[in-house]
Formats: sequence, structure tokens, C-alpha cells
Amino acid sequence: MFAVRAAPDPLRRFAAVFAGAAVGTAGRIVVAAAVAGAGWASPTATVVVNLAGAFVLGWFVGWRDRRPGPGRILVTFWGIGMLGAFTTFAGFAKDIVQIAGDRWLGALVYGVGSILVGVAVATAGIALGRR
Repeated sequence: MFAVRAAPDPLRRFAAVFAGAAVGTAGRIVVAAAVAGAGWASPTATVVVNLAGAFVLGWFVGWRDRRPGPGRILVTFWGIGMLGAFTTFAGFAKDIVQIAGDRWLGALVYGVGSILVGVAVATAGIALGRR
């Protein structure tokens, strides 16, 4: 009737997170270098990686919902490892604190705006992934 797959062993899940994190971290470094090379303001790299990560994770969740059983290792690699390392909450929080030192209103707009746009792009990603 229904096939039940065994959960992957912890060592395989660890390896998937580790490999995904290596890819995600490298991607974040590439984006940060590209943003710095373009001469954009400091929080731009954080915004780019967080919004791109929200969209891709949304797409992945929508894609996974439509397909029977992508393996847990694939979900662990992409969702936890790669996109977890690519996006950066710590950088986001640091940017808010730095902006707030000069301009509280700017920090509020940056923080709330990033969250609202992040939710919007994640929603768009989910919708696109479900197609």
C-alpha cells in the first residue's frame, strides 16, 4: 500500500549538511565579492543573498510538495546545508545594528522591508515550484 522509507543515518545527514554548507558558503562569498566589486553599499550583499535564498528555498519547497518523495538527504543538502549557509541572519542583524547607529528609521525600513520582501519572494518561489 504505502512504502515507508527509513530515515537516513545521522552520518549521511551530517555529510549532506556539510557538503551543502560548503556550496552555500562559497556562493555567498561570490555574491559578496560581486556586490563589493560593483561598489554597492554594505548591506546590499546581505539583502541579495537573503532574498535569493528565500526565493530558492520557497521554490524548492513548492517543487518538493508536487513530487512524491524527494529523499531526505536531498532536502537536508539543499534546505539546511546549502541555503542555510548561503543566507545570513547574523549579517542581517549586524546590518540593522550598524544602520541604527546613524539612522533608526533607516534601520527599521531595512529590517521590516527585508522581512516583507523576503516573505513575498518565498511565496513567489513556492508558487513557481508548484507549477
